[in-house]
Amino acid sequence: METIPSLKEAEALVELLGSSPSSRAWLSFSCKDAQCISNGRRFSEAVQLAGRWKQLVAVGVNCCDPVLVEPLLESAGPHRSPDLSWVVYPNRGEEWVQGAGWKTSESKVCLADLSPKWRRQGAAWIGGCCRVSPADIAAVRQQLHGSK
Repeated sequence: METIPSLKEAEALVELLGSSPSSRAWLSFSCKDAQCISNGRRFSEAVQLAGRWKQLVAVGVNCCDPVLVEPLLESAGPHRSPDLSWVVYPNRGEEWVQGAGWKTSESKVCLADLSPKWRRQGAAWIGGCCRVSPADIAAVRQQLHGSK
């Protein structure tokens, strides 16, 4: 379950998940800055809440700027249940500008360069969302696993 903007929506989705007790899922939140999910609540609150739901295998972020991932995980790390892994799959780093489309950031970052830090922070699943290409994912894989 992904791109969740609020705790209320997360609660509704997990309640629905409860109707299929053998199913497992992760919750991935959209975030507006280095501390908060899209509706303004702290990401750490979302992580703490996720720890109460036993059908979840991971909690994390997606559809956000990749430079936000590290501080988001750091801010919420103390609240993550030991039973939950991190899942992260940010955008490529470009910004959506209404009426103009995608605009490349002046300080474009490379997901592959950031991914080792996310792994050290405990991310079990690392990928990409908007504008991330197969080549970007291949570079992340190469960075994390070498030429296997």
